[in-house]
Amino acid sequence: MTSMPKWMKVPGLIVGAVALLGLIMMRAGTMSAGNPPVLSQAPYATAIASAREQGKMVLVKFTADWCPPCKEMNRVAFRDDGVIEAINKAGIALAVDTDKQPIVGQWFAITAMPTMVMLRLSDGKTVEIARHVGYLGAPELTAFVTKAAAEAKDSAGIERPSGLTADTAGTATTETGR
Repeated sequence: MTSMPKWMKVPGLIVGAVALLGLIMMRAGTMSAGNPPVLSQAPYATAIASAREQGKMVLVKFTADWCPPCKEMNRVAFRDDGVIEAINKAGIALAVDTDKQPIVGQWFAITAMPTMVMLRLSDGKTVEIARHVGYLGAPELTAFVTKAAAEAKDSAGIERPSGLTADTAGTATTETGR
């Protein structure tokens, strides 16, 4: 059996390397740090009203454009199949940029990002039932959502303001204009 001359192996290596590079680039394109589909970008008041009508709980991810851990969660955790399944089972997920909707961040006393807050919407009330400050990987985020959803009915929680309305800029203001 004769072996292939070295000069004939080079094109095969080049084709293989190009194919591998193409796969890596395609994978990177699907894992961008942009907004994952599971996270609604609707204004807070609009998303809460919709969730309330549907009888769903809401996972709010408080975030900012300048937050690297927030972007990493968008890139990895919020694109994980287990996370998406847990969110869809529990309700909906909403991203609130505290620079664009500062009053919402103030009402929830957000001091660091990312902050995850799970809300139960019942009897016209908005009740915070769970909170986590800081980065969560996919397994931890799945556990957070699953546990919060399971304990939602038994949790007294913290009542949060329900009277937020969306203006045309997508920011939140109170119904009284405060």
